[in-house]
Amino acid sequence: MINKDYLKNTMSSKEKTKIMVIASEMMKNPLPTPDVDKSNELARPNDWSGTHYNADYQKLEWFCDFISDHGTTLVKQVGDKAEFGDGGVIITYVSEDKSTGTYPSEDGSTEIEYAIRKRVYLLDFQCDVSLVVYGYVEGEIEEVDPPESAQHQFNFYNLATGSRDPSNNDRYFDEMYEDVQE
Repeated sequence: MINKDYLKNTMSSKEKTKIMVIASEMMKNPLPTPDVDKSNELARPNDWSGTHYNADYQKLEWFCDFISDHGTTLVKQVGDKAEFGDGGVIITYVSEDKSTGTYPSEDGSTEIEYAIRKRVYLLDFQCDVSLVVYGYVEGEIEEVDPPESAQHQFNFYNLATGSRDPSNNDRYFDEMYEDVQE
């Protein structure tokens, strides 16, 4: 495991700005999580984003699950970095935004609190692939708090290729997929 104190705050402001510009675009145009989007391509074309994925939906689902289960749970505060997975993937917790509100219950007798939590991570793989990860979850307060128990929807952006498909690089995706496993 990498020493978090050594890694903390090693991202330059220029790097963080670049990542936040990309994440801002991802937030404006969120896609379904890759496995759902791939499934939509095959079963519900009207709900498909138009993004072509090289991996099958099951591999995409597991890729997201491994990141959620083994990576995002290690970084608790913005600025934290950690190493996870069999391949020594570095995850950096770049930013978080949470907004809350209320809406009336079906019968109108009570107000239900809801929250939208948005997080941005950077994944650096040993094969020199870097992915910006935008994770979001929305629902009733108890569904998004604590954030570690919430099921985030993930969107990806490959910094080298500009692709929203984390599997767009056939040469490396199998390695990346194995790297996030423990």
